Amino acid sequence: LMNNNDEEEDFEVILSFEVENNEYVALLPVDMKFEDNEDEEEVLLFRVTSDDDETTFMPIEDEEEFEIVAASYYEFMRE
Repeated sequence: LMNNNDEEEDFEVILSFEVENNEYVALLPVDMKFEDNEDEEEVLLFRVTSDDDETTFMPIEDEEEFEIVAASYYEFMRE
C-alpha cells in the first residue's frame, strides 16, 4: 500500500472480521510491533472487496460505516 507520503509500505493483516455482511481487515505496518503501538493509531481499517480472483482493500469513506467498523474492531481486540 502507499502511505501518506506516496511511498510504498508493507502492512500485515492483524485481523480479518465481518460486520453487517461485509468483510474488513485491520492492517499494521510490518515494521511496527502491535504490542509497541499502545494507542493503535497506526492500525488501518479497510473494507475487503473481491472480483473474480482479485481481492482489493478499499478505504472506508463513510463516517458512520467507519465508526461501526472501528467499534467492532476494538471489541474483537478486547476478547
